[in-house]
Amino acid sequence: MSKKTWLMLFLPLLLFAQYRGERVVEKSFEPADYFFRSYYLNPYNLKDFGQAAAGLLDNPFLNLRLNPAALRPDSSRNTFVYLDFRGDREEIVPYGGYRPFLYNSYDRAAVVIDPRWYSTVVTQPQPIFSLGLLLYPFGKSVQLSATWQVLYRVGPYFQTPAWIYNARYGYDYAGRAMVSADVPVVDRRGGDDEMIDFGQRASAFLSWALSSRWQAGVGANWVLNRREGVYGRFYNPPYSTSEEQTLQYNRSYREKYQDYGHSDISAGLLYRREEIGEAGVSLGYLKGKVKQRYALGDSSLYDNRPGSEPDNWYFSYRRNRENQNWRHDGQVWHGTLHFTLNLAPQRRLRGYYTYRQTQIELTNSSVIFDTSRYASHSNNAWYDSQYLSWSVVDDQRKGSGKKKRYEHEAQLSLLLNETARTQIYLGLYFKRSRMEIISREPALVNNRSYYYHYFHNYEQDKTHIYTNRYRLYEDKELEWIYTAWRQTVQIPVMLRFKLGENWHLMLSANKIWRLWRIEDQTTAYFTVRRKEHNGTVDEETYFGERYREPDRTFSENYVQVLCGLDVDVSEHFKVRMLVDPEAEPDLHVAEWWLAFELSL
Repeated sequence: MSKKTWLMLFLPLLLFAQYRGERVVEKSFEPADYFFRSYYLNPYNLKDFGQAAAGLLDNPFLNLRLNPAALRPDSSRNTFVYLDFRGDREEIVPYGGYRPFLYNSYDRAAVVIDPRWYSTVVTQPQPIFSLGLLLYPFGKSVQLSATWQVLYRVGPYFQTPAWIYNARYGYDYAGRAMVSADVPVVDRRGGDDEMIDFGQRASAFLSWALSSRWQAGVGANWVLNRREGVYGRFYNPPYSTSEEQTLQYNRSYREKYQDYGHSDISAGLLYRREEIGEAGVSLGYLKGKVKQRYALGDSSLYDNRPGSEPDNWYFSYRRNRENQNWRHDGQVWHGTLHFTLNLAPQRRLRGYYTYRQTQIELTNSSVIFDTSRYASHSNNAWYDSQYLSWSVVDDQRKGSGKKKRYEHEAQLSLLLNETARTQIYLGLYFKRSRMEIISREPALVNNRSYYYHYFHNYEQDKTHIYTNRYRLYEDKELEWIYTAWRQTVQIPVMLRFKLGENWHLMLSANKIWRLWRIEDQTTAYFTVRRKEHNGTVDEETYFGERYREPDRTFSENYVQVLCGLDVDVSEHFKVRMLVDPEAEPDLHVAEWWLAFELSL
């Protein structure tokens, strides 16, 4: 026999197949933090600090997030240009359950899924660049604003944790072993492993002064994002030698596609009195949709017939096909009230309240078909053994549902100008949201398996024959109800120091506390469930089964530190460096930004 490395055929042989017939397809959808969210340019959007920045800092682009009527009152230039470059966040993030698998879960089986996965989502990569413009083509009473971001990232393929069926070579859908673990593997392989994120974000605003005290504005923003992933493995082309006749291969691929886009319009009105402060209101409407597709193709064949031992051979074949599609069509109504109050020449109080109501229509479909066959014969001086088995998984679904989210967001902040060289910003940020998903999926399931084993002991002259037939047929509708409450409190404290004429140092500490409460249950309403086992039929009609996950509560509590340095290169040009350091597992820079501001 030619030299080969005898290995277990892939690590999954130690694990079990997973068929989760009570799990809905909607659980496999991959949400993202930019889905059905208004886009705005945030020059301080480093991790969690970005949420608190809008009500804490007086920045022209952050002010437009609160109200498109925010005409920059102190503009002494005709053009203001903002440009930044951002590094992707570098941190060791162990899988906490609600993040995507950053490995190929093809070779993994049972995974405990954190229930926050369905409400805490995949984060977008940082843009390659961010560009913002403020123009005053008709004097200081009219302001045109525009922003643009481009995102592109290539990384390894990752898999959704909440699968319905996770096939395993060598096991049927119920986890029963079908083949021997000792199978020769020739080290010939190739494949692909990548995930590509590409997106663009843009916004435009028109703000104008109605009078010396009243301002109005309209705005719009757009988001387009696409994620494509492929993972392919190609093992063992046809192979044979003069000593034995062997044909073997294993070919698998996984493809993932996700496409999202939205349009968001808003309008606002603002009242300003320089000696007192300002107050305003804005309303907006967002409409968007996301499409997602997942496809899997997996086939393997091993046929070994040694020429020197014709009575000892084995044959295995497997083919798995999965196609799943999702579509979410949603709309969001959002409104904001905000104010600024000048308490004293060196004191200023700011605050805002935002309410969002999101409604999303859900549709999905899924087709899973997996068939496996195995046969072997072994004969020697002591025994004669024959084995035959086959297994089929056939699961077809088409579902629909609704997703609703209600959010309350508020912030108060206080600016203290202690000296000509020192500023102190104090803030209190609060956000509370409630999300509910109700999904219904009619499903037809037809799973079958057959096992035959013949064993004869020559020495004892005894024969053992084992046969097992099983079939499961289900006509059912699955109803999934998922509710998540999330609450966030942030207490940002920022210090700004003027170091000389052209240097400014910024130090910030942000206390962050989060709380989740999760309720998750699935109910299966069966029209019929028929189990056939070796000729015995057990049939049930018109009944239900409820699968309730334990109610869970989670909390997070930590402090984020942010450092920044502003350099006034000239009267018209400024450079800003922002750094987010982290101390775990060791001290390192988790994220950095480099920004440029030009006034003309």
